[in-house]
Amino acid sequence: MPRRWSAIHAFATGLLVLLCTPRPTRAQLAEGPVTARVRGYLELRQALVFGLDPDLEAFTPLMPAGYHPGETYGAQTRVRPTLELRAGEGATAVFTPQAFTGHAFYATEPKGIEDVVTVERAYLFAATGDVDLTLGKQVTTWGSGLLLSPTDPFFDKNPADLQAERPGVWAVRAGVPLSELSGLDLFVGTPESPCCDALAVARAETSLDTTDLALQGGWNARDDLALVGVDLKGEWTLGLWLESGAQVPKDRPEDTAVEVEVGADYSFEVLGTLYVAAEYVYRSAGETDVGAMLSKDTLRNALASGRSPASLLQGAAQDRRLFMGRHSAVLLTRAELDTRWRVSLSGVVNALDGTGTASPQVQWTPADAWTLTLGAQLAFGPSGGEYTLRLPTLTPAEAALAAAVDPELGPALARIDGARLQPSATVYLWGRHAF
Repeated sequence: MPRRWSAIHAFATGLLVLLCTPRPTRAQLAEGPVTARVRGYLELRQALVFGLDPDLEAFTPLMPAGYHPGETYGAQTRVRPTLELRAGEGATAVFTPQAFTGHAFYATEPKGIEDVVTVERAYLFAATGDVDLTLGKQVTTWGSGLLLSPTDPFFDKNPADLQAERPGVWAVRAGVPLSELSGLDLFVGTPESPCCDALAVARAETSLDTTDLALQGGWNARDDLALVGVDLKGEWTLGLWLESGAQVPKDRPEDTAVEVEVGADYSFEVLGTLYVAAEYVYRSAGETDVGAMLSKDTLRNALASGRSPASLLQGAAQDRRLFMGRHSAVLLTRAELDTRWRVSLSGVVNALDGTGTASPQVQWTPADAWTLTLGAQLAFGPSGGEYTLRLPTLTPAEAALAAAVDPELGPALARIDGARLQPSATVYLWGRHAF
């Protein structure tokens, strides 16, 4: 680990100890018409990664940022404060910077301070009797799905960290109440990267007894796509929801991409409170055979056409999404044992190839400001599926051709053919202190 980042990690650890000294966890900095509040958290994450061939380190340039398969230990440090200023009852300013460093398995090489310190939220909110206006870097919270949100065009989940906050979007948002139970959301924004082609969405929401319904439409200027969606959720004997979104290309409507989530949940008065939820996810743009991205036939055809085998690996690694398959199932169970202890188990399964991940987790809150989380992510299922991807095994002739097509990475591919591209297990311990 570079010396300067070891020093940063040590500094963050010392800061955590300082922050944990007993004192009020909320600060009221002023009285009167304008008040201020500082809140946030400092978090240290430690992880052990199993099942990756150390020689995969040769392909690190092709992997997503912060992915170093030659390491078995990884650490992350995150400090995320939020300053909130309130002027009376109708105006609020929010500013959330974040300092983040990754080490070993999660190491990134920053080129400047902006690679360590980022602005995650920076917006102004003003409420009047006719409209609620939000201007700046903010986050949308549309959708009823567990892990995916087809009606939220800015939804972005990291498959390696389902509990991470979502990146903010630079936007103007207007909420217009139509009645006590209905409203209209008007949204124009752009992600920070890539910037700055606008995306506009209008979303109408209403509540009918125990049912919430939302309909929306929009336009993606960058990709020339129309966006339509429906989000329906009801509370009867079971909680049920249906959320669906479609992206319709202006010039190729036959290439419309559709995503659908159908789910149900229920809470039992067992072990305190036991929550169980299940969901089916369909993505028309998903792969029916994710493993074919790195199959022998795909590699053979690529080599025959003079295409570098590294491009196949880059596509399989860097283009990963939370769901790459077409049909998936999701299960979530969570038991609130008491005010201090919570246990949960979540799982995702590709319904076609039988591979998936299971994530057991135990969470302990020894004090109001402290949370400790012990858990794991475990891959299962047949080799070569969506969650068990492997490099193809090469014959001597294929290995020689790979080296000729790509003299730099071809020999490395032949040396570690058949290696896993995803960990078989990751065990982690997270500590978070809220202030």
